[in-house]
Amino acid sequence: MHFKITSPLPAIFSLAIGGLAAGTLNGVFGTGGGIIGVFALSRFFRENGGYDKKDIFAMTLFSCFFMSVSSAAMYLMAGHISFADAFPYAIPALAGGIVGAFLLDKIKTSILSKIFALLIIYSGVTLFLR
Repeated sequence: MHFKITSPLPAIFSLAIGGLAAGTLNGVFGTGGGIIGVFALSRFFRENGGYDKKDIFAMTLFSCFFMSVSSAAMYLMAGHISFADAFPYAIPALAGGIVGAFLLDKIKTSILSKIFALLIIYSGVTLFLR
């Protein structure tokens, strides 16, 4: 799929700001970068065309991988986590990622959008009430 960008400098700048915000949020809280990624890419590609929601979810997941690896490396080097603490979550997370990637093509985009919105609302309410 291709998209048209009329002026590359503002596009690169807006995507860089979105990526910086997503990475910072993900690094500080350990989550949330994907929310910013989906928001930024949805806004950007809605104006420039070329990708649907499933593509945007996939691109966001790919960027979240790098956000998570870099944050984990920094936390590991600082001594805030150990492999022993994180390992029990790694195998189920890997399995869930594989299942999710398989399901992405099977679920309608409208349903994915609703599930995503419900997860955002649930996460916000849960964090707010704790």
